[in-house]
Amino acid sequence: MKNLIYIFILFPVIAFAQSNFLLKENRLIWQKVYEEKATPELFKNHLLQNLEFGYIEVMDDKIIATINNLKIDYKGYGTSELFTSMYIARNNYDALAIIEFKENRYRITIKDIMAIADYSDGLTEQGEKTQLERFATNRKGFKKRFIEKDALIFDYTFNKLFKPKQQSDNDW
Repeated sequence: MKNLIYIFILFPVIAFAQSNFLLKENRLIWQKVYEEKATPELFKNHLLQNLEFGYIEVMDDKIIATINNLKIDYKGYGTSELFTSMYIARNNYDALAIIEFKENRYRITIKDIMAIADYSDGLTEQGEKTQLERFATNRKGFKKRFIEKDALIFDYTFNKLFKPKQQSDNDW
């Protein structure tokens, strides 16, 4: 009986896990707002320290950057290649990131997400690019597998990529 109660308590949390993916004008984007203070200068330094970022343009309240050859961290999320969709485990990803700043918060938007084949196999050639929409959506919207599992792996990776380490001021 006790186990049954745990199942009913945990079921709503598991069944309604939310990802940060949206469909806007039939295009897949990842978007998240972080409720903490950040500045374009802090973010620029963070981006410059990561090899995944290419072109970086800083404006007054916005940064635009390219993401290059990002490996989705399914192992860090807690799964193995065997239980991860092939398009995640066997591809790197390129995308465009837009970071917008407002007082005490910032918003990350990732769009134009492209899978790049790591190597040739029976289905793809090495370097072949495929839009993430092909794997994540169908005519009705998001595919069930994508929302229930794959999107959460992308969420984990993108959150880790865009969470700059706060610098302490060493002021006692």
